[in-house]
Amino acid sequence: LSPTSEAEVRKLLSVSDNYDEEVELEVVEDSYTPNFRKLGTYRIVYCARDSSGNETEFTVTIEVKDLDAPVITGPAKIRKSYQETLLVSEILKCYRAADDIDGDVTASLGVASDFYTQNMYKIGNWNLRLKAQDKSGNIGYFDLEIEVYDGRGPVISINRNTIEIELEDSPDLDFLVYRLRKSGDLPATGVLRIEEDGYSANKNTPGNHKVVLAGEGGIYDLQLSVKEATESKGFFASVWERIGAFFKGLFS
Repeated sequence: LSPTSEAEVRKLLSVSDNYDEEVELEVVEDSYTPNFRKLGTYRIVYCARDSSGNETEFTVTIEVKDLDAPVITGPAKIRKSYQETLLVSEILKCYRAADDIDGDVTASLGVASDFYTQNMYKIGNWNLRLKAQDKSGNIGYFDLEIEVYDGRGPVISINRNTIEIELEDSPDLDFLVYRLRKSGDLPATGVLRIEEDGYSANKNTPGNHKVVLAGEGGIYDLQLSVKEATESKGFFASVWERIGAFFKGLFS
């Protein structure tokens, strides 16, 4: 929509007479000027009159159409940790769309193309194209970049000593983590994701096995040493006795 005034329309007209060099041109009807910003079809009727009183009317029909797409506003770039879940539905809440005729058309916001969702947890820069549409069918686009970065917290190494586990007592990793949470040596709440697990597949194999856990508080590096059984002890009398001794020495 590019408004045109009646005066600009008049400049497009030319009038000639077989006698008068100059002919008066006046507007006798104008439904366009008061509606120049409203969609619709209007007309301006001109009357040309020469010095002898001869008159001729000419009608100009003007159709006001919306040809401008909505404008989308919002951040051009968003950053998130690779550990964070940020859905497109949440991203859309950061944007607004406005149209010069229809006003706020934010409700029409959608996705035109998406290279982000399938790479949400992959480090890199991914493009997302948004779109918004007005009532006349004009579509506006907005390209944004989402940077997925390595948002790990500080690394907390628990490897100055080694947790020793005898073969006959080797527990599952989930149970180990559960007991370490209960003892306060790992966060009691929150999600702990297994980044590396060299223990579960080797819990019955003598040797040193590394386990790395990731949580909101950082990265937890565990060193588990599986040894041949030297004496017969109950589960709590062997494994947890040694784990308790390990952490007692670690934090004393």
